[in-house]
Amino acid sequence: MVDVTRYGFEGDYQQLYDMVDRYSRERLYPLAERMDRDDWFPEEEVRKLAKIGLLGVTVPEKFGGAGMDTISQCFITEAMSKWNSSLCAKFFSDGIIAPQDTRKALGMAISAALNTEFEETSNGYMRL
Repeated sequence: MVDVTRYGFEGDYQQLYDMVDRYSRERLYPLAERMDRDDWFPEEEVRKLAKIGLLGVTVPEKFGGAGMDTISQCFITEAMSKWNSSLCAKFFSDGIIAPQDTRKALGMAISAALNTEFEETSNGYMRL
């Protein structure tokens, strides 16, 4: 597991990351092969993701979202994408960041949040 507190993030972020990592490993990873092979979409699992608050996480609570911050969204995306990048890309990317580049984009976002140096990207833009 990734220790996000090592980078100066609070324990709440660690709990969120660990929960999403565990959920994704147990529930989303087993779906990945079928999704890619059969061009299948797990609608029931998506309803479960919404029910536990992992969709619309930056949408304010008064509009039905979880009301979390952007850093939380980054940690959710990172933890989910390593176990099922296809499902994660469907919800957290509009195609600008390829699923395999999520870790690099997250690293850049964390570096920016911590006001530290990060390596330039070759594409000239970034979106999370």
